[in-house]
Amino acid sequence: MDRYKRIMVGLDFTPMDKTLVQTASFLAALLKPEKIYFVNAQEGLENAEEWFAEYPELDAPIDEKFKEEIEAELKLHYEPVDGVSSETLILEGSVIKELNQQVQINEIDLLVVGRKNGLKGSGIISQKLAHKVPTSILFVPEGGKPLLENILVAVDFSHNSRLAVEEAIELALLNSNCDITVLNTFWLPLKYYKTSKTEAEFNQIARANAERKCTQFLNEINTKGVNLKPYFVSKREQYTYEAIYDFALEQQASIIVIGGMGHTNFSALLLGSIAEKLISVDMDIPLLVVKDKNATHGLLDILK
Repeated sequence: MDRYKRIMVGLDFTPMDKTLVQTASFLAALLKPEKIYFVNAQEGLENAEEWFAEYPELDAPIDEKFKEEIEAELKLHYEPVDGVSSETLILEGSVIKELNQQVQINEIDLLVVGRKNGLKGSGIISQKLAHKVPTSILFVPEGGKPLLENILVAVDFSHNSRLAVEEAIELALLNSNCDITVLNTFWLPLKYYKTSKTEAEFNQIARANAERKCTQFLNEINTKGVNLKPYFVSKREQYTYEAIYDFALEQQASIIVIGGMGHTNFSALLLGSIAEKLISVDMDIPLLVVKDKNATHGLLDILK
């Protein structure tokens, strides 16, 4: 798969690393990237000069010790693939800043990070990275097993939704047994009750509009022979992200794919509000947030 030539995996020396390394092994065999970077970033000492003056041994390089720990983890859970090289990087400084910098320096196409619920460590870093990095991100739940059998793509018929569907198609082509479900959630007009239509009638109207838009949306995409099954869900009292997640559980989706931005406002610079909410939910389904690297780089250049 040409899109993901360079993959970066963020590790933090917690039990989550086992899942992330196993996922990297799965992706190496599936996607055949050129290179996978295994990266750990360590926060630097506050008032470092004062500490180093009294304890000069603290100023020693930390690379080798941590690299050895990562290499030990790789020997246990990573299966090398011919043609796929790997490199271990140990960074020191602000975790968010250092990882984001490495993503741009090494032209990373996919960043893989953990989503922690009960394991030691914080998932806040993953959420902050999602706002900062200008590339697609795969959020892997703790203890999850990498699978690619039933892909769920949440769409709002925007440009970034199209990128998400195209990404799902490329993934499905790697697995002949993989199905793709395209989900659109719709909401009834807030003041529908002021019309002569009943809730059921307006629900039918809203669904028909969503079906029409979806047909036009999918007709403009080259499906490359992959079967796409559209579904439509009325959100009613649910938020959009809740409706997406509940449907994913019902369909036993092996991964959720969503565009990084949609028709919503820039609630988090490079992240749409629905994607942001899905990232923050404690769920046990992998989440792939697809970003348009050209668009995000362009926006960053404007802001700079």
